[in-house]
Amino acid sequence: MAFVLLMPPDQLATVPYAPLVLSPQEFTSVIPEVIEPVVITMPFFPGCQSFKGKDKRACSSKRMYAYIYDQASYPVGNPTQRTAGIVEVEFLVGSDGLIRNPKLKRGPGHGRGGDALRIINNMIAEGICWEPATAGGEPIRTQMAITIQYNMVWAGARPQP
Repeated sequence: MAFVLLMPPDQLATVPYAPLVLSPQEFTSVIPEVIEPVVITMPFFPGCQSFKGKDKRACSSKRMYAYIYDQASYPVGNPTQRTAGIVEVEFLVGSDGLIRNPKLKRGPGHGRGGDALRIINNMIAEGICWEPATAGGEPIRTQMAITIQYNMVWAGARPQP
């Protein structure tokens, strides 16, 4: 049998060994509202509609990062500069699947953050439409954050995959 402990926080110190314990029947009479579970799915980058579950998430990540890599530019660096680092960009995927409000959350400098924002803005300009997140089967707007790892590149050479 499962029991639920109900006690106001201010009484925890005054009654350490005499909590109010309710049986499931008593609990439902005290708190009659039942919270319905809501199934939430995260947004997916386009091109993975034929996949399901973890395979769809893997496909979405692979396609998104392939797009990012194809769009990335590598500003000319100097061997004395540490131009590697992680960039984090945040944006909204609307209930219509379109990206809005990209923001740079962190970056290592040397133009890497600006390049990541340019890539996300290219998605907007190209009209790339994500499969939106859903809650209870209905499309919803969702905040996303992605990280992009830039490696050190000198003289504008682009690393090969």
